[in-house]
Amino acid sequence: SKDEREFFTKEELINLFTLESVNKAPAVFDLEKLKWMNHKYILEKDSKELCEEVIQDIKTSYGISECNEKTVLMVDAVKGNINFIKDVKDLLAPFFEKKKIDKNSPEGKLLSDADVIKTFDYVLRNIENLEFEKTAVENFLESLREKIKLPSKKIYHPLRVALFYSKNGPELYKLFLILGKDEVKFRLKEALEFTKSSIQEQ
Repeated sequence: SKDEREFFTKEELINLFTLESVNKAPAVFDLEKLKWMNHKYILEKDSKELCEEVIQDIKTSYGISECNEKTVLMVDAVKGNINFIKDVKDLLAPFFEKKKIDKNSPEGKLLSDADVIKTFDYVLRNIENLEFEKTAVENFLESLREKIKLPSKKIYHPLRVALFYSKNGPELYKLFLILGKDEVKFRLKEALEFTKSSIQEQ
């Protein structure tokens, strides 16, 4: 086919296919390309539909058996990192399992900074009156730069590590909404203790 596109519907492929256009050279199977195409396909998939596809895995691993609003948001939060459907179970693990951060890991080093105390303290002092709803949480997170007077990487990266145990991961507002107020407070307090003890050891 003269069509240079990478993605086709099944109907388009049937209509475009001709035996004359089949290359005589042996087929090359490119696993990386397949992974990339699968990732793109998953990204474009509706999060509710994707949730329905993986709900059995989620149920087996974490006991959640329905794609309610929170479960769909969880799947949506990790969608950007999914290459294959089987990845979902492991990507969701930080929502359900507490993880101990290694002091020598990039995340541990990020939390071993006295400035981080300022970030965690401020959020813990002001979270009680925060309504856990998308716009309110987004506005609260946006206001942190102005209120805490620290560079973004000393605010948002440590918060993500505290809540998701990784510098990379879902958008922060999604983490707040998925975990809920009590769990966010619990994880922030744990991270604060980690930071204080790391500083004392320095």
